[in-house]
Amino acid sequence: SLVNRIAPLLAESPPDLILASTAVRATETAELIQLGLNNAPEIHRLERLYLAPPTAYVQAALDIRDAAESIMVVGHNPGMASLVNSWSDALMTVLPGCVAVFESHNGQWPLSDVGPTPTLTEYYSKGVRVV
Repeated sequence: SLVNRIAPLLAESPPDLILASTAVRATETAELIQLGLNNAPEIHRLERLYLAPPTAYVQAALDIRDAAESIMVVGHNPGMASLVNSWSDALMTVLPGCVAVFESHNGQWPLSDVGPTPTLTEYYSKGVRVV
């Protein structure tokens, strides 16, 4: 399955923590990814991520950033697609199961268009690396 292909993509640099929407599909996805990773990162289920706007995902990560160096977020469109596209140089098609990896500039994660935009370092769609 597509979810079984995501964990191997993250094996070299697994997240320290997974934030997930409380929706059944998002929670199941996070749990399957967790099972596929050697470090078995803790999952924080957040109701505020259910069909959330882009800023809600950023704020959730900012609220917990002291607990983890790298955070994976499992959420929903259109919020996730809007966030990925607001931080990437090219228009990305964000389908279920996509993985986008961003790196911040000096630990800065913008909640608006102000400030440095994180850099898209990796992007996978249907288990295939695009970026």
